[in-house]
Amino acid sequence: MIIMKITLKDGSFKEYEGSMSVLDITKDISEGLARVATSARVNGEVVDLRHVVDEDCELEILTFDNEEGKGAFWHTTSHIMAQAIKRLYPDTKLAIGPSIENGFYYDVDRETPFAAEDLEKIEKEIPYCRLNGDRERRLPNNVNFSFQYIEGESLLIMLDMKGICASSGSACTSGSLDPSHVLLAIGLPHEIAHGSLRLTLNEEIEKEDIDYVVDNLKEIVAHLREMSPLYEDFIKNQK
Repeated sequence: MIIMKITLKDGSFKEYEGSMSVLDITKDISEGLARVATSARVNGEVVDLRHVVDEDCELEILTFDNEEGKGAFWHTTSHIMAQAIKRLYPDTKLAIGPSIENGFYYDVDRETPFAAEDLEKIEKEIPYCRLNGDRERRLPNNVNFSFQYIEGESLLIMLDMKGICASSGSACTSGSLDPSHVLLAIGLPHEIAHGSLRLTLNEEIEKEDIDYVVDNLKEIVAHLREMSPLYEDFIKNQK
């Protein structure tokens, strides 16, 4: 069995038997880092997280705080938006969709304007939840919901058991157990901010994957609320 030596930016190194994706290596380094990673630099070359490492190399994990990581994030979101547009509106003509300094854009040609409707699905399926942030003026691949009467950490554990990767809070606090200061700043009470869930999409996500997440999310939230004394008291007071 070939042993790979992965030298990290700080000079430390990891050794693995056989090939591994950059994402799996990042998870082994830190789950928190894996949640915020956008890409990586392997031997000086920027690659995506699916890139498979099969030999000794120097590895630097890139996040939104790095210029290259930010560019990779914007580039990915532009293509996610394009795929979503084509899936929902097949007759739309796509032009170019590059990342730019402060985000990204995609030039499209369509006779009628677009409407944002998909975000309503989770809200209709699960009571006592709210969408955090503006419904339309937001990244096309990012959504943040708060579910009352549950803890975000418990929600993440049960989603992970279903093979669903997510994080709790806002992006800048995804590695912390404290409620996001961003969510608190937009007016969420402390107890509701604790039950937040952030989901993002990549270019491989399809409609069936979104339906799978929604279906499991509905069951998990219901199960956690069954064990919540706060939810039990709330229901009693509604009668």
